[in-house]
Amino acid sequence: MMASKCRPNLVVYTTMLKGFCAAGDMTAAVHLLRRMAHGSPPLMADIRALNTFLRGCVRCGDAVAARWAFEMAGSAWRVVPDGVAHVALARLLSQSLALKELRAHVEARREEREERLKAVAAARSASPPPPPADAPLACSFWAAGRCERGANCRFYHDLSVVQLDEAAEEADATDAQAAMELHLSHAGALLGKDALARDALRQARRLLAESSARGGGEAGGGEAGSEWVGGGGGEWGGEERAEAKVFRRAELQREAQRLSRSLGAVAGQQPLGP
Repeated sequence: MMASKCRPNLVVYTTMLKGFCAAGDMTAAVHLLRRMAHGSPPLMADIRALNTFLRGCVRCGDAVAARWAFEMAGSAWRVVPDGVAHVALARLLSQSLALKELRAHVEARREEREERLKAVAAARSASPPPPPADAPLACSFWAAGRCERGANCRFYHDLSVVQLDEAAEEADATDAQAAMELHLSHAGALLGKDALARDALRQARRLLAESSARGGGEAGGGEAGSEWVGGGGGEWGGEERAEAKVFRRAELQREAQRLSRSLGAVAGQQPLGP
């Protein structure tokens, strides 16, 4: 393509990135992302490229590359990591037994989730706050109830507007937080931090109970949700995506049960309740 003076676009680069990550060649993947950023014109990774790269990091157990990607996402790329990205980093930090960093990461996500839920509740109250003075133009897709860019949209989102896939997106976010809590519980248990492990496990079980009570949000799901449950993306049909979400949630519940038995056995107690 380059020889014929045909410049690859972001879709082409992301496809190449997926190939390098599938082959486990993270050095080539990093080189490609840097080449994109220094091209003419520069092309910055988007959320799909970030998640593609992070799946490669998980495949290879490369926590260093994942940390680099998160640093780039917050600076040069201007990408807001989603649940898929945060779960990938939490998994790698857990495998690396980087407990202090993992705990900070998971607790920060807890706070973000609480703030987001509070902001939505305030926007839908009887006296909603006005838009920020420096708010960008309103997103027409969000106003119509369906913006697939989420936090990475450059336009203003009025949180009082209910989205068509809101239940599914919230279920995905809840499951993602539960997965991070389980990774924290794993690392804590392995390092003998039983109190921390038990607290994280309780958080995970509470979140999974929320998802189940909500019905799981199986009736929708955007790009981020499809990647979280399937690792593939938009080629999944609605029914397949819903089945995958149910399977993934059941897998998380089984993992919580295994951790509960393990922590109970260590302490000589009965497994933890919900």
